[in-house]
Amino acid sequence: MSEPQAQKPKRIDKVRFCTALMLLAVFACIVWIASVGLPAAGMDSPWIRIPLLVGVSTAIVLAPFSALFAGVWAGLGQYLLARAFAHYYLLFASLAKCIVPSDLGMSRLAENMLAVSYVFQGRFYDARALLMRSLAAEDDTITDSDFVYSLLAHVNVCLGLSKEAIDCLEKARRHCEKTADVLPEDVYYCAIAEFYSNAGAHLADLDRLDEAIDLLKKARQYRTQYCGEESHEVAKTLNNLGYAYFKAGNFKASREILERAKEIAEKTRSAGESFFGNILNNLGMTLHALADDGEAETLLLKATQLPSDGPAEVGFRTCALGHFYSDRREYGKAVRYYSRAIKCWSRLQGYRHPEYLLCVERYRDSLLALKKTEQAKQVAKALQLLRDGKLVSPQAIPLVS
Repeated sequence: MSEPQAQKPKRIDKVRFCTALMLLAVFACIVWIASVGLPAAGMDSPWIRIPLLVGVSTAIVLAPFSALFAGVWAGLGQYLLARAFAHYYLLFASLAKCIVPSDLGMSRLAENMLAVSYVFQGRFYDARALLMRSLAAEDDTITDSDFVYSLLAHVNVCLGLSKEAIDCLEKARRHCEKTADVLPEDVYYCAIAEFYSNAGAHLADLDRLDEAIDLLKKARQYRTQYCGEESHEVAKTLNNLGYAYFKAGNFKASREILERAKEIAEKTRSAGESFFGNILNNLGMTLHALADDGEAETLLLKATQLPSDGPAEVGFRTCALGHFYSDRREYGKAVRYYSRAIKCWSRLQGYRHPEYLLCVERYRDSLLALKKTEQAKQVAKALQLLRDGKLVSPQAIPLVS
C-alpha cells in the first residue's frame, strides 16, 4: 500500500460549514427569544428564560471539548454518543478554521472517533476514507499515527486487503516504537503491549501465525509486568494468543491459555463484556477440536447470548456454531447458523474477511450435503465473486431461515 494521498472531501466540509451556520442561527434565535421576545410577550418567567439561556450557553461552551468527550465515550464503548460528540465538534471546527488555522489535532481526534464508531457499525469504507484522510493531514501536533495505522489495518483485514493490512501494521509498529524516547517506561510498555496484542490478532486472521504468536507472547509479558498477572488486559491478550494457537493447530496450548483467560475474566468481573463472549467462542472451538463436544456446544451457544462489539462479532460466533454442527454432520443446524452469520456479514460495507469466505464455502458444502443443489450453485457463484474481490449483495446468497 502506498502512502495515503491527500483527500479533499469538499462537499462534506461545505455541508458541515453550512450546518454550523444554521445551528448558530438557531442558538441566536433562542437567545433573542429568551432575552427579548418572551419579555415583550409578557412571559418574563425565569423558569422559561433561565433554562433556555443555560442550555445554549452550555452547548456553546462544550463545543471546543466535544472531541475529547467523543474519545471518552468511544473508550467506554458508547459509539453512538461518541459519534454525536465528534460530529458536533466537527461542525464548529469548520467555522473555527476560518479564524484559527490549527486546532491542535482535535479535528483529527474527532474524525478518528467517527472512524471507530463506523467500524463498530460495519461501515468499513466510510471508516477507511476517514482514516486515510487523517493520515494525509500534515500537522506537527499529531502523535497518534500508530493508532490510526492500527485501526486502518483492522479495516483492511475486514475488507480482505491482506497486503495493505500488513503494510499498515508495519507502519503502526514503527510509529509506536518511536514513542519509547518520549513516554514514561510504564506508559510506553502498556502502549506497545496494546499494539502487539491487536496486531497479533490481525496477523492470526491473515494466517501469519508465527509472527502473531511472537507478538502476543511479548504482549503477555509486558502486560503481566505492568498491568498485573490477573488483569483485564492480560485476559484479552491471552484470548488472542489462544486463538492464534488454535489456528496453528496447537489445541492443547490453546485450551490451557483460553481457560486461563476465562478464569481471569471471571475474577476481574469482565464476564459481562463483549470480549468474554470471544473467549468462550474460542475455547468452544478448541474443545471441539479436542473432541470434547458436550462442553464445546455449551460454550459456543452461551457465546452467542453474550454482548458483542457489533454485527461482525455476532457473525463470528454464529459461524463457529455452523462449523461445529457441520463437522458433526448435523447439516440442518449448520446451514441455519451459517445463514445467520452470512446475513450479519453480507450487510457490512465491502466485508471480505477470510472467515467470511470460509463461512460461505462451508455453507455451500452443507447445502450440497443436504442435496440442495440449486441453492449451492448460487452460493458457489457468490463465493467466486468474493474471491475475485468483487462485492456481493445480500440477495445474491440464498439463506435458510
